[in-house]
Amino acid sequence: MAKSCRVALAQIKISENPDTNLKKILSCIRKASKAKADIIVFPETCIFLRSRQKVVGLKNHLHAIRSACKEYGIWCIVGSYQMKKGKRYNTTFLIDRSGKIVYTYDKVHLWTTEKGVSPGKRNRVVKTEFGKIGIICCWDFAFPEYIRKLSRAGAWIIFCPSYTIDYQKAPEVLEHIQLIRAFENSCYFVFADAFSQETYSRSCMADPVKVIKEIRRREGLLVGYLDPSKMPVFTPVNR
Repeated sequence: MAKSCRVALAQIKISENPDTNLKKILSCIRKASKAKADIIVFPETCIFLRSRQKVVGLKNHLHAIRSACKEYGIWCIVGSYQMKKGKRYNTTFLIDRSGKIVYTYDKVHLWTTEKGVSPGKRNRVVKTEFGKIGIICCWDFAFPEYIRKLSRAGAWIIFCPSYTIDYQKAPEVLEHIQLIRAFENSCYFVFADAFSQETYSRSCMADPVKVIKEIRRREGLLVGYLDPSKMPVFTPVNR
C-alpha cells in the first residue's frame, strides 16, 4: 500500500572523474538524511558519465554509496555505465536503507549519442516500504505507453534520472513533459537532471496538476513531501 514519503532530488554537476562524482554523491546523501528524506534520486550516469569511458572500480564506488545508505538510513537511486558479460549498459541502481541493491534497471530507450551501449530489455515496478515505484531513465520519458505500463502495475511515483542533452531542439516540450507524464498516469513524476552547459539543467517534482518544486541552471538539493492521499487522480489505476 502506498505510503507518504520525503523525496530528495539532487541536481549536480557530473565530472568525468568518478571519484569526484562519488564525493558529491556522498555529500548529498548526508544532506538529504539531515533533511529527513526517505529516498534521494541523482541524475543519469552520475558515477561514470561517458558511454565510452573505461569503467574501472564501479563496485568500490557502489560499495561506498551502499554504506552511506546504511549509515544514514536512506534509499538511493543512482546510475552509471557498466560492463556486463562483455556488453556496456546504462544502468540505474535502487539501494535501500540497509545498503542492499534491490533493483537494477538497464535503460531501454537509448539516445543517439550512446554508441556502443546495449539497450535493456525489460522493466517493472518495485515494491518498497512506501509502496510501488517505477524507475525510468532520460529518453524513456518520450515513450508514454512504456511509462503507462508502470503506472498500471501500481507505481504511484515514477523516478526519472536524466542527462538531457540536445534540449534546444524541443525546449517547450521539455518544459512540460514531466507534468504531462504525471497527469496522464495519475502519479508523481520526479525528474532529476544534471547541471552543465550541455544539459537541460532543470529538475522537478510534479503531481498530476502542477509542478511542486523545481530547480534551474544550478546545483542544488530539493526535498518534497509526497502523499498519495493528496494526489489528484484522473485515471483509475490499481495500486
